[in-house]
Amino acid sequence: VNRRILLSNLNNPSGLALSADGLRLFVAESNSGKIKSFEIDSGALLGEIETGYFHIKGIAISPRTNRVHFVDSQQNVLASVEPKPSTETCQESNKVVSTRVSQTFVKFRENARDVLDGINGEGFFALDKHYVCKVNPNIPNSTLFEQVHVGTGYASNDTNVQSEAGMDANAALLANRTDCSATSDLNFDALLLGGYYCHTCLPQNEGSSCDSGGKCTNLPWRGFSCDNEFLVSIEKKNANNNLVVVRDSNGIKMNDSRGASLARGVTYRFTINSTDVPVTLFEDKDLTIPWSTVPGNPLGSALNGPLIFPVDESTPRNLYLSSSINAGNFFKLFVNTSSSFPTPAPSFEATNVSISGYDGVYITTMQDISQPRRNGKRWKPMVSITLDSNGITTNKLVQNIAIEGTFLTSADNIRTRRCTTDANGQCVLKCSTVKSTVDRVVLAMVNLFKTGVGYDPDYDLVSSITTFNPNDEPSN
Repeated sequence: VNRRILLSNLNNPSGLALSADGLRLFVAESNSGKIKSFEIDSGALLGEIETGYFHIKGIAISPRTNRVHFVDSQQNVLASVEPKPSTETCQESNKVVSTRVSQTFVKFRENARDVLDGINGEGFFALDKHYVCKVNPNIPNSTLFEQVHVGTGYASNDTNVQSEAGMDANAALLANRTDCSATSDLNFDALLLGGYYCHTCLPQNEGSSCDSGGKCTNLPWRGFSCDNEFLVSIEKKNANNNLVVVRDSNGIKMNDSRGASLARGVTYRFTINSTDVPVTLFEDKDLTIPWSTVPGNPLGSALNGPLIFPVDESTPRNLYLSSSINAGNFFKLFVNTSSSFPTPAPSFEATNVSISGYDGVYITTMQDISQPRRNGKRWKPMVSITLDSNGITTNKLVQNIAIEGTFLTSADNIRTRRCTTDANGQCVLKCSTVKSTVDRVVLAMVNLFKTGVGYDPDYDLVSSITTFNPNDEPSN
């Protein structure tokens, strides 16, 4: 049942009655002595009747004469008034008031009623309340309830089922399910109680509130992160020198020298956590030209709130986020202009978790540690990878595992490299050097190899990462 507040700010309402034609609602106010007439469709006040009685306790409308009758508890009388018929106008207290309902709205409403009632039967259509909605008493598949709510389900009393300490084995298997139909055994309860707040089968952008074009990453039982959202804080040095500190939506601080890459067709949100120093987007690194095309924000700045802007063909190749008047003190944003360049999945440094029912290794972090070469003319993409095990042995045998990764320097330039983990489960994948005209390289399609050790990439906490030219100024 859908409910809405039709009227508000009434003065001690003490009675109501509906007109015979169903178009108007009469409401008595005991304190003011008024009977007010409201239009049902629009909720608009059409007129007021000054009765002169200030203790009205009830009203009724005669279906035969259309008179409004009311009683007054102080005078102990029954009185009546006679409103005019409600056609195109309504006349009360010598006032003529036109209907507030748009005739265009009425036309489209009736068209919608004809179409929907024609398909689903008469009485199906309703704007505010669905009077014919009935709950089906028959549960189509009782196992859907048992899957979630019984002692062995995702909502069981086992504290490891709904915490970062562990994940129910069956719940973990839901991560890559795509059978999202109405008859599937993958229901919303199973996903939410299984720790999924971002999933391809959840409605409205996979269940997330990411801005347009953003992709969410599920954070079990904690929520989700969006790859197009950033957190901005200010580190004050002195009166004229404030450093902008940018973190991704997981709270991981981003490297100032590498900046951040933006993709066309995506709306980005930079939430500014500063109450006294505004943060501004500039078109030039000298910080003299604010980017004035931010929608609804002619100054291109924000204070203690979000700075939201879409990236499209008109967006400058480079943008500079700064809170300082000193040129060169900025966090750089550069637009990826190559439509053929692969778009990596979001990557982040995550807290290790134990996954119940999975006896294997998985990737916990990827870190860009790229280095410059030949006085800045070239650079070497490098990624540090860390593994963890889950129930192999108490010593966590993550040593001597071969990691193979594919570097994509462009859409058609693929380079495969290998490294072997040390006792801490770490190793570094190193791509061959690339020219500084290449400002980013993607590491994707990672695989692990070790006899007797299980590996399922579906359990990796991060699957790819974009490395950036470590030189100060990526090439245009």
